[in-house]
Amino acid sequence: MFIDPLEEEFKCSRFAVSLAPTIHMVVLIFSQLAIGWMTDKYGPRLPLILAALFAGGGLVLASQAGSLTQFYLFYGIAALTAGAQVGALPSSVIQKWFIEKRGLVLGVVASGMGAGPLIFVPLGERLINSYGWHTAYLILGIIAGALLLLAALLVSASPEKKGLKPYGAERLSPQDSSPGNHGASASITKKDKPQLQETQVWTAREALRTRTFLALCGYCLFSFLPVVLLTTHFVPFASGSPLQLNREIAALALGLIGGISIAGRIGWGSITPNVVGWKRGLIVCSSVCAVMMLWLVGTRDPLMLWIFVVVFGFFQGARTPLIPGTISYYFGMKSLGSLVGTVTAIGVIGCAIGPVLGGFLYELADESYLLAFIACAICWALGILFASMLKMPQKNET
Repeated sequence: MFIDPLEEEFKCSRFAVSLAPTIHMVVLIFSQLAIGWMTDKYGPRLPLILAALFAGGGLVLASQAGSLTQFYLFYGIAALTAGAQVGALPSSVIQKWFIEKRGLVLGVVASGMGAGPLIFVPLGERLINSYGWHTAYLILGIIAGALLLLAALLVSASPEKKGLKPYGAERLSPQDSSPGNHGASASITKKDKPQLQETQVWTAREALRTRTFLALCGYCLFSFLPVVLLTTHFVPFASGSPLQLNREIAALALGLIGGISIAGRIGWGSITPNVVGWKRGLIVCSSVCAVMMLWLVGTRDPLMLWIFVVVFGFFQGARTPLIPGTISYYFGMKSLGSLVGTVTAIGVIGCAIGPVLGGFLYELADESYLLAFIACAICWALGILFASMLKMPQKNET
């Protein structure tokens, strides 16, 4: 939603503006690695405080940028330790609190990433129209910093620190309920299909050397890229030819993709472990998203766009909680923060490529998003390939 105002402000191309989120994502790659390690070592509070300072402060500084170079710098600063609010920290912390219902709670936590666009995309568009992009970034930065500080005050690293046990721990055998191994328990009840298979306790170093972990990294790379490409360029696409929607309606449609993803994150996340399975769940989500990107290529009227918003929103959101759940399913809880941080960092490489690739292909195709959306469909197809390679790793792989 900021692309057009920034193009006008700095008198530059869409490709040049698209470099800003790419720079942000490049910094976020290292941020995710650091946040995963910090979460395992120090718990969630310190990373969240640092995220509040940099994410909020970076956006406030971006509001004062007087040149595109300054904007690049400040938007990059906003990514320093900003990975705390997504990826490694929330998904690893919440899994320490739940043994049963893990898919459901991962979906609930991940739904925050759907609620964010639903609220802040229309809000941002309204702020831009009313006060300009400078003030919009200022207000959004203050809100981001305040919310992250509030989260830092409320979050707790594990139930053991509160004198509690994880939900479902009382139904495990003693050897499976130890702090380092309860994430790898096979069966909670005889009648329930297991959410987690029996496996050995994996260290980060051991897991990083397995084919399964590499396949998860590949899946994240090729599923993150098309989502960020689309969300970066969605408002300019929907408000341009052939749809020519009002910008506020286009921003609302983008927000609804996030809003509808809440249903996917919670609904699909809750049924996947016991009904579909982690691996098949990832394959189904990627398959539908690939088809919907081809649908978007042929979209010529608003009705087709709204169909895309509903279906794509549901299934792109549905895959989000499956990623950390799949990691704990295959590798247990011992180094979960570091493993989720590493996988997310690889995915963020795709996020870094997405915006600038979209801008490049838009200009290459004579100001059309045809090639960009076809590239998105190809990425989802590659995601299917990597997901199909997942299997329970064995220690002798390392």
